[in-house]
Amino acid sequence: MEPGGRYSSIGKAVGAARRGDVVEVVGGTYTEEVVLAEAIELRAAEGTGTVTLTHEDSPLTLRADATVRGLTIARFREGWGVALAIEGDGVAPVVESCVLTSGSHLGSPTGIRVSAGATPTIRACRAVGDDEGLLVEAAAGHYEDCEFGKLEVGAGATPTLVRCRIGAPGASGGNVTGEGAVLTLRDCVVREETFYVSGGGQAVVTGTTFEEIERASLTISDRGTRAELTECVIKGGDDDENAINVYEHGQLTLADCQLTGGYAAVYAMGRQATVTILRTTIENSGSMAIQASDRAQVTITDSQLRGGMAGLEVEDRCTLTAENVVIENSSGSGITVHGGEARITRCRVIKPVGPGIWIDGGRAVLDQAEVSGGRDVGFYLGDGELSLTGCVAHHNANEGFQVYTRAKLTACGSYANGEEDEVGIQPGAPVPADAASQEPPPPPFSDMVESLADSLESAWVEAKLKLSDRTDLDDARRLYGSMKQHIGALEEIAEKVPGEPLTDPDDKAVALAVVAKLNADQTELATLLARASGTLPPAALPTPATVEELLAELDALIGLAEVKAEVRTLIDIITIGQRRAEAGLKTPPLSRHLVFTGNPGTGKTTVARLYGRILAALGLLEKGHLVEAARVDLVAEHVGGTAVKTKAAFDRARGGVLFIDEAYALSPVDSGRDFGREAIDTLVKLMEDHRDEVVVIVAGYTGEMARFIAANPGLESRFGRTIEFPDYHPEELVRITELLAGQHDYTLAESTRDELLAYYGQLDRDEGFGNGREARRTFETMVAEHANRLARAKTHTAEELTTLFPQDLPDAWTDRPLP
Repeated sequence: MEPGGRYSSIGKAVGAARRGDVVEVVGGTYTEEVVLAEAIELRAAEGTGTVTLTHEDSPLTLRADATVRGLTIARFREGWGVALAIEGDGVAPVVESCVLTSGSHLGSPTGIRVSAGATPTIRACRAVGDDEGLLVEAAAGHYEDCEFGKLEVGAGATPTLVRCRIGAPGASGGNVTGEGAVLTLRDCVVREETFYVSGGGQAVVTGTTFEEIERASLTISDRGTRAELTECVIKGGDDDENAINVYEHGQLTLADCQLTGGYAAVYAMGRQATVTILRTTIENSGSMAIQASDRAQVTITDSQLRGGMAGLEVEDRCTLTAENVVIENSSGSGITVHGGEARITRCRVIKPVGPGIWIDGGRAVLDQAEVSGGRDVGFYLGDGELSLTGCVAHHNANEGFQVYTRAKLTACGSYANGEEDEVGIQPGAPVPADAASQEPPPPPFSDMVESLADSLESAWVEAKLKLSDRTDLDDARRLYGSMKQHIGALEEIAEKVPGEPLTDPDDKAVALAVVAKLNADQTELATLLARASGTLPPAALPTPATVEELLAELDALIGLAEVKAEVRTLIDIITIGQRRAEAGLKTPPLSRHLVFTGNPGTGKTTVARLYGRILAALGLLEKGHLVEAARVDLVAEHVGGTAVKTKAAFDRARGGVLFIDEAYALSPVDSGRDFGREAIDTLVKLMEDHRDEVVVIVAGYTGEMARFIAANPGLESRFGRTIEFPDYHPEELVRITELLAGQHDYTLAESTRDELLAYYGQLDRDEGFGNGREARRTFETMVAEHANRLARAKTHTAEELTTLFPQDLPDAWTDRPLP
């Protein structure tokens, strides 16, 4: 048919055709709305060019068992409807090799709409664009080798797609929604498309690949909603997004699938959110491979989780059943249970960075679980009702089992771990015959480097304590800088393959050379310290400060009368306790750990440092040095890392004082999944196990510290005394400012003291008042003002260079009128 020929339009030709007729259309553009109500065939005439049927609303509607081949069907962008509508109960047309376009932004797919009981067969068609694709409502159909920008399946719809490609840049996602909606995908590819299955809809997916998806590949929610995936490949998108989400009442089954990437491969949350995983491999998740919270249910069998933060995490009254699961090379923990119930059977955790299996709360039954080759503890057993049978931990860097609860362990084995525990090898444990004689594994190279860095910091603290001669201290500072640089070079090598031995010959050669230099520096530093400690003439050796001298230093501090009295009382109690012990009398228990409360800048760190030195002078601490720590030094960003960081900080303080400033940050008001609680729990146990080796002082605002102490029942019993540090009075702040000035060869004029007293007296003293920091800030501001003032003069006297006058206080801080 040609324009201007026998029929002037497709519509007229179709209207004249009878059942079984063929209508051929020559190439060209036809602007009209065509309805096929008879079982005819409409096709493009071969060799005449592209046939484009276009209309403002709905160019083509099929209401009979018609056949359409080789057309381009385009709806105007500004119109309504769809490019191709197929409707009618039992209508079964065939559509082949067509291109559907609409250029619409209406939300629902506007390429093809199948509705009202139609069951078409559509092959090799394309409907790709911003909102173009396939919409099936209360209908079915078979779709082969097609490409759809998006897909939407409504209530009562049951389409089957085979070898189709779904998704396009800018497409807004796919939906399977409503009672009776069942989508079947076989051997398809889904790209840049997030599928939402909800409202009772179902998806049955086989042999399909999900790839290049920025958000979740699949989201399942609502009662009666389920998705079954078999032999599928899912490549997670953005590291901040989960690959699959299952929400309240949603059901997911994965069988023989492969999942890679994503934040979590599978995330389940909410009551009766149910996940069943069979014979599936999950690799390189950004967070845990499988995470569940808020009463979700997870069952995983005969599966493997590898790389990334591979592992299982359940909390908030969830239920976990894991059987024959292998978790390998996780950068966090292997299995984590915070609350809820878990049954873990014949599962293996291999080479985790964090604890292999971490259980803290709820109920758990473990049967023949194994953790090996980890860089931390094998099994961490915190709160909860726990039963372990035939479980084994071996070749881990720390203990095989850390037990903080009344766990029941039967026939369990712990051997060849970096640290001993109380479990050992129980009768009947499934361990090799020579298990007791096996050597623990050497620490990973990256751990060795971290240990070197910690040792260096301790050595530097020791050097500063021992060396009083300026020249010797400068030499030690030079060696410290050189050793720190060498350790930095080793850290760069360790970061290439974290946790693994050095396999690259070049890296190994470089590491050995750097270690040789480091050993040379260490030997030189040891010689320097030995000379300072014993080889110099006795008169040249610094005499350790006595308790009286140190208390005199305390008394010399500005202000803090109540604090000084508290510390003196504590020292008196300790001293009398020592004398009673020497006399054979009983000594009442006394905790040396302290809580310092008050605003910043009130001398808490200075007093803590003196307290450590006093205890060392009394013989109660080996060194008396101070190690300062904050939340960032104790809390890691992944499960299991916090215990390691907290222990490292504690070990650096061995023989001295661990001072934790702003300790309340470890127990935020809205803790959620915060790891600060883990740091507190670890700290409490370390304080108990090493009560005579380290004194812990925690500091922070008064109200916040009360909440912190209440965060763990063990904290209150371990911190025997709280010392309140009051704000400095204005007169004391003036004295601090004057002291700072003298340390830098400045003096304060008498009138300047008066101005400062007035200034400090009018400052607001709410929570967070800077105290000594405020005095330092004021002094630095005055120095800057002084410099600005003198820079305008060509000559000045020595008095002018060293004296700070009232005009060196900013005008806005005084009663002087502004210029």
